[in-house]
Amino acid sequence: MDRRVKVVHLRTGDAAIDGRIAAWLRRHGATVIECADACEACVLAVRAEGLPPQLAMVGADWLAPDEFSVLGYFREVWPSIGIVITGSPRVVAMFPASPRTYICRNEAALVRMFALTPAALYDQIASGARRPLEGPAGAVAGEDGYRPVAPGVSRILDHARASSDPDERPTGREPQTGDGVAAAADPLVEPDSTEITGRPLTPEEVAALLDDDAR
Repeated sequence: MDRRVKVVHLRTGDAAIDGRIAAWLRRHGATVIECADACEACVLAVRAEGLPPQLAMVGADWLAPDEFSVLGYFREVWPSIGIVITGSPRVVAMFPASPRTYICRNEAALVRMFALTPAALYDQIASGARRPLEGPAGAVAGEDGYRPVAPGVSRILDHARASSDPDERPTGREPQTGDGVAAAADPLVEPDSTEITGRPLTPEEVAALLDDDAR
């Protein structure tokens, strides 16, 4: 059984995402302290009662810019805390890269996070791993965990993602938000200077690759 972690959940983000995070935390038996706004979060940090939390899940969509300082309060009171920031690309672009912080920039990042347990997420953020949200080789992420796939399928999935999903394509350039403002580089995603080009695989090409792997 995975160990239980203590989590501060600042529910100031998209309601649907906050709901998914709350369900994920309940599913894994986390001890959760919910805060409805930045004021409650500041009071919690000032009081600093009980054992320190390992994670802070922060929804950024409804935080005013002058409320971002709550993350600094968390760091001062709980230096070892891992902070996860969720929100729209335009909002999360305002948060600079910093140690022990993971910024979920898109749906794929959320799914990879939900495939882990809160304890595993904390361990990987705390370790400073460059790619903490990747699962075991030969597995794909889902909200109920990583699932093994048949030989050759993970290679096909990787190629298809690189060809069709610009948010997941490693280009060596800084990510851009919808309004053209450069986003801060994600400290937990390893930069890659390789430009992947090509097109999505056709069904016939996928079948041929699977036939090759089965031989």
